[in-house]
Amino acid sequence: MQFLTIFLMITLSVLVFSGIDSVRLGLKNNSDVLYEETNIGNLWFIAKGITEEQSKAIKDTEGVLSGERRFRNKIALMDDQQLELISPEENLVSKPFVLDGSVYSNKGEGIWLNREFAKANDYVVGDFIKIANQKVEIKGIILSSEKINGSSADAYVVDHKKWLWVPFLP
Repeated sequence: MQFLTIFLMITLSVLVFSGIDSVRLGLKNNSDVLYEETNIGNLWFIAKGITEEQSKAIKDTEGVLSGERRFRNKIALMDDQQLELISPEENLVSKPFVLDGSVYSNKGEGIWLNREFAKANDYVVGDFIKIANQKVEIKGIILSSEKINGSSADAYVVDHKKWLWVPFLP
């Protein structure tokens, strides 16, 4: 009986370990695909009013493969909801990963919402969202690598219904 008990414990331990390792490997592979397809940035310079010359100097620095300027602004919506709007200059670094809707273009009009906020507020592609007394069409639902490495206190948001990180605007 003791042998059977030990054998079952070992078998169960191997199964649990294999399951946990499979989940870990799946998460790693999926995150690698997301990082590759979005060209996640390794380093961010955060400053107000970076000129084209300053941006070019940063891009020309040894070891820098690519870079771009971005307009960022936090605005309030109704019902205590907040948006951190992002409008990239060229959409080369930390690009949105489109799950539904049209491919992101920084030349068009509209907004691309992150999945959690869209789901929590029942938004779908083609709906309109009111921003600063102006209706803007939702062109796509995205995942964004923009806040993955965030270290600020507001980088990790639990209440997706009230907060929306990283909608992309052209």
